[in-house]
Amino acid sequence: MAAELDGDRVHRSDAPQAGASGEAAGTPSDERLESRLLRLLLRSNTGLVVRDPTREGAWTAGGLVALLGFEDERADLSGSLYADLYPAEAGGAPSSVPSSAMRERGEMTASCRADLLARGLCSMAMSIGQGGLIAAIARACLGHHDPLLAVGCALVLPAPRQVGTHPPASAAAQLFHEAPGRVLIAIPAVRYAEASLLATSHGVPLVPLGRSGGRELVVRASDGERSFREVLRVSVAELAVGRSP
Repeated sequence: MAAELDGDRVHRSDAPQAGASGEAAGTPSDERLESRLLRLLLRSNTGLVVRDPTREGAWTAGGLVALLGFEDERADLSGSLYADLYPAEAGGAPSSVPSSAMRERGEMTASCRADLLARGLCSMAMSIGQGGLIAAIARACLGHHDPLLAVGCALVLPAPRQVGTHPPASAAAQLFHEAPGRVLIAIPAVRYAEASLLATSHGVPLVPLGRSGGRELVVRASDGERSFREVLRVSVAELAVGRSP
């Protein structure tokens, strides 16, 4: 089947093959999100290290995957690893120094994370840093010591909103921006209601993204109504190519 790229939509037949360098042919605007993810992971200083120092626990199939913390809806890519690779797409000036309000929100999120772990309401928690949300998800998929035990996931990105004069963020911006103070967590399905109530008591947003399971990382984007488009699909075997030696 011929490979196609339609905006953010990526068809499975166009996915990169295991063993590829992550460098796609053509101009950056023609490069698939799968290839961009693998390229970014190969450039990351940490790669897909199994013992990520920010990760506590590991996810297993059937858990709920969620984003804990205050999201930057502008999804500013400036200063990110993605911007280093694709500077033409980042635009704007580098992000400003974190304000006192941002630091306070970060402390609130850290406190909520600690409480969720202490009460056994999440099976995994990982800070989102270099590479953004999608890099954290990739690391979580390969969180077990044995790559053969890797667990994929199927996620849906929240519908982006226009913020002031900023247009709604693209799927790439949502996946790759590196706003601080966010945590990727996995929650046992039967305990999501408790986790949600606890996050509310801390005043920290908890946004469900999807479920863990399978042998692929699949991401879809929502238009805010009832339609979805697939933006990324890559096997855990392909993700393992980006693992650091």
